[in-house]
Amino acid sequence: MLLNGWIYIISDNWNVRSLKMKSFVFGIDELFTINYAEVKPSVFLPVTYSIQDSINIGFVGLKAEAKYYASIKYKKIEVNEISADVLANAHIPLLPTDISIEDTLKQKEIKTKKELKKEKELEDLFSKEELTNKDAYKLAKLMQEETETKEEKKQRDTLEIYQTRKIQIAFDSLAKTRDSLYWEQIRSLPLQADEFVSYKNKDSINLKLEKLLEKDSEKDSTKNKSNTWYWKVLFGSSVNLDKNYWFQYGGLLGTVPEYNFVDEVWLGQKIAFGKKDTLKKRFLSISASVHYVTARKTVNWQLSGTANYAPLKNGTFTLSGGNSTFGFNQFDESSRLINSIFSLIYAKNFIKFYQKRYIEASNKIDAANGFFVTMHLAWEQRNALENKSSYNFFNKKPSPNFPQEQSTPMPDNTLTKVAVQLEYTPRYHYRIRDGKKRYAYSKYPTFTLNYEKGIPTDNKRSASFDKLEMSIKQDIDFNLFNTFGYFMNGGTFLSANRIYFPDFKHFNSADPFYTNNLLHNIFCVPNYVYSTDNSWVQLHLYYTSLYLFIKNLPFLQKYLFNETIYARTLFISGTNYSELEYSIGFFSMIEVGVFVGFENVKYKAVGFVLSMSLHTMMNF
Repeated sequence: MLLNGWIYIISDNWNVRSLKMKSFVFGIDELFTINYAEVKPSVFLPVTYSIQDSINIGFVGLKAEAKYYASIKYKKIEVNEISADVLANAHIPLLPTDISIEDTLKQKEIKTKKELKKEKELEDLFSKEELTNKDAYKLAKLMQEETETKEEKKQRDTLEIYQTRKIQIAFDSLAKTRDSLYWEQIRSLPLQADEFVSYKNKDSINLKLEKLLEKDSEKDSTKNKSNTWYWKVLFGSSVNLDKNYWFQYGGLLGTVPEYNFVDEVWLGQKIAFGKKDTLKKRFLSISASVHYVTARKTVNWQLSGTANYAPLKNGTFTLSGGNSTFGFNQFDESSRLINSIFSLIYAKNFIKFYQKRYIEASNKIDAANGFFVTMHLAWEQRNALENKSSYNFFNKKPSPNFPQEQSTPMPDNTLTKVAVQLEYTPRYHYRIRDGKKRYAYSKYPTFTLNYEKGIPTDNKRSASFDKLEMSIKQDIDFNLFNTFGYFMNGGTFLSANRIYFPDFKHFNSADPFYTNNLLHNIFCVPNYVYSTDNSWVQLHLYYTSLYLFIKNLPFLQKYLFNETIYARTLFISGTNYSELEYSIGFFSMIEVGVFVGFENVKYKAVGFVLSMSLHTMMNF
């Protein structure tokens, strides 16, 4: 058995303080920790043992761990008389000529209350005749803290993740040009037969690859350039004007981003311009979109500016305004392209639209580590819209442009809103990269509290309401193969004196072939059905694994896919809707599943769902 690890030795007297060793035998990872203590003057012997085993089990992707703690109490110790004098003097370190032994002893006496408390706890544990399991665990923990280096303590106490290890590999430029005579002189042992064959085959393969690359380099480079140019023109790109300024455009496909029965075809473009301050790590970006809508013969436009003014606190200020078409549900905006496709093919307009003229401002900043505060102010003027077109490929009749829960269109109205959101994640670890704070991970859930108030004005059609919402979410990685996650959200309208449909609490409900997020969706229910101006509670759970059910079949284990189980439930206005789903996913790009829905504990429907991440697929 081979071991690797560290042995900690007390300087000057050369006594072992502790050792940490690792081994890997028959699929079992073992970590040995042995702590030593001065059980007699200048006599250091083992006092605690800690062994931790990790075993990977092939059944449903489980992992087993075993921990063993032991402590030793010495009742009688005999010191070899020959080495007694040596040991008596060994514990006194050699001192510089300008420092006396008395000064050194005084420095050793200066200890913090915390250190004195730990020493007292260690003495109490050593004085016990018999140790319980709890005492043994406590003793092992105290001894481990005693042997920690300053760097280890700093890394354990701080939340910042430091890049402490850098690996550099350098090759001698003449390494591949040396002949066999040179290497025979350098090597003390000649190559064995199998080594000689291996190196010969490797050199032959490398030579063939080099010739192929040299032969096709000019042709490939020209081809790659044309592909890159074509891709940028079609899908858009970001162009660096210099080291501080950049420009972004949407490409040819961005000139016709949408079709719906209210506006018909959108014709226009979206562009963005930005400036980076490389010295202070700040940036400023401005984006604008202008589109002519053919059915209503008007212009939809939006203008937005974002400033990152405090990179180490993630301070971001955004000011935006415009006059454009929006969906009633805030989740609609991510599905407008899919809505366009379904409208043209099936005449199914899942999203219902209204016109909004608005101006809004928001500011988000870290008030403390892991604690985000967002302030939002908005003014909106909202008008109902009707279908102006019914064109689709199969001449089907689309449904009217108002939610199914409303029998008449929304009246024209205004909204003046203030909102505050508090989000907190305990012990949120982070990195500082390029002068900006980037959060990495936390073992604790994220808590969110959101309050919105619609402020009434002199206008009799201005919205007036108070909404309070809370949520908690977390993803827990059990190991490399298994993850469990949950999202719980609830809230209520404290008041709803005058409230309009865009202000309702909406849920991410979608048709089975029209989503990119399976966790927070509900599938059996059409859009807007469960939208409410009352109280609600929703819970979403999932468990994903590389080895759950069918992946354990031998002939499927060579394929790269994962399996996931989802459970969702929603309580609202005396109604309970729940779903169970099983799906398989490929490379976080495509996920296919089957689900069954229940309403008030009664079977409602069953169906299939297909989720595709277009962004991930385009960058794969």
